[in-house]
Amino acid sequence: MGRCEPERAVRLAGTCECACGRAPSTWAAVAVCAVFAVAPTSASAQERTDPSPAFAIAASVVLPGTGQLLRGERRGLAYLGAEAALWLVVADGRQDGADRRDAYRDLAWEVARGAPNPRRHGDFVYYERLTQWTRSGAFDVRPDSPGLQPETNPATFNGDAWRLARSLFWGGSDTPPDAEAEQAALEFYRERAYADDFSWDWSGAIAEQSRFARLIAESDDAFGRARLAVGGLVANRFLSGVDVWLSARTPGTTEMRLYPIRSGPLTTPHFVIRWRAGGRG
Repeated sequence: MGRCEPERAVRLAGTCECACGRAPSTWAAVAVCAVFAVAPTSASAQERTDPSPAFAIAASVVLPGTGQLLRGERRGLAYLGAEAALWLVVADGRQDGADRRDAYRDLAWEVARGAPNPRRHGDFVYYERLTQWTRSGAFDVRPDSPGLQPETNPATFNGDAWRLARSLFWGGSDTPPDAEAEQAALEFYRERAYADDFSWDWSGAIAEQSRFARLIAESDDAFGRARLAVGGLVANRFLSGVDVWLSARTPGTTEMRLYPIRSGPLTTPHFVIRWRAGGRG
């Protein structure tokens, strides 16, 4: 990319993440910058027949930029470019997040869970706990005996759940004060502890557990990017609708410019819309 040229650039409210004079940070930013760089200023009012303000606003809310284009205002291309780039970010983030989610589920199933069949997936909280605890422990340490015998090793997740249950309902004692307290503690344990089909053990596979934790963080970050881009889609519709409403409501001209702002070795383009009230022409 060449140097920024403020004289030939057009601006929309907001900041583009790419920097002039260096490689852009993301291909989505390239798409937005390219549209902003080529979008010319609005056409003269005498050369067009404007749609009704309500129709132009509705068009911009449905597809940002169309209301401006219907009024002959070429800056609508900037909104359309931002819309396309944001949808690309949404799609990329969701796909990347899903791929990494599949990867961490596969790793947990094969290494920590021992590949049980049928394969069942836990919720996100379950997988987060796999990053925090090396072992789940047994759900019932004596399954052949009558009743439920909870895990007692506090170094395991289930054992810690039983420790918490005793603390809450038995006052920290190893023996229940009465039958009601015993049942309350067991019920708490059943709700919190994981049964054998969801048990896990990372013993001897700490490196894999660390990789598992990285995959979860990367998946969450990717889904977060997609959610942020969805917010950008909403904001793009709002800005486009407000822009076309102001254009239809107040005679005047809209001037858009790209101003390079230098920060150290980088030059970042910042886009601005300036509305000038006055007669059309």
